[in-house]
Amino acid sequence: AVYLTNSSGPVSGIEIDSNTFGAPTGYDDNSQWISGIDVRGSTYPNWISDINVHDNTFTKVRQGVSGGAWTSVSISTNSIITFCGDAISPLTSNGGTDITVEYNYIAAPMTLPTSTGTHPDFIQVGSTNCLNDAERIKIRYNICNTNGGEKTAQGPFFNDIGYWGSTSGGHPAGDLLSNGQYLTGYQCVDCEAHNNIYIGGFTNGLTLDYG
Repeated sequence: AVYLTNSSGPVSGIEIDSNTFGAPTGYDDNSQWISGIDVRGSTYPNWISDINVHDNTFTKVRQGVSGGAWTSVSISTNSIITFCGDAISPLTSNGGTDITVEYNYIAAPMTLPTSTGTHPDFIQVGSTNCLNDAERIKIRYNICNTNGGEKTAQGPFFNDIGYWGSTSGGHPAGDLLSNGQYLTGYQCVDCEAHNNIYIGGFTNGLTLDYG
């Protein structure tokens, strides 16, 4: 696995390609699977820029490619088969800009017990408690296939960007919802999702919600 995080300053120029990630043959307990690539920046301006993740193979992973606080990022032509978390999750609560996810093949999502709080999503853009907009995110030309796995997975979605999911305070000013939580006003700006292929059954196909 690859794990990288920064907190004290910007990091740029990362390329990860032509690797194989995942549990060995015979390790079928998905509660023990780990993530393949996790690259995380910090609060703006300590983001990570110029990331290129391409032509990697992931098998039996919790998450394939994840992270956030990114700008100028390409995630392309990867194969992610058999996963139990988010296959690709390019955005944390710290936001992100100019991220392209394209030409990836993602298949066979697996479920974990509800108690783990983890469920399979093909491509997740967004997180509750965001402190920045998500700008110019492109999700295109990917194949999402539930065959060989569970049909309860969610396809690509832009979700929760403008939603403060905690009632504990500290949120940006925004409209109070009936459940005591808040809409913050952060949103997806100039984002697009097109020419993705969906095979098999899905809980949701393309989701747009809260921003």
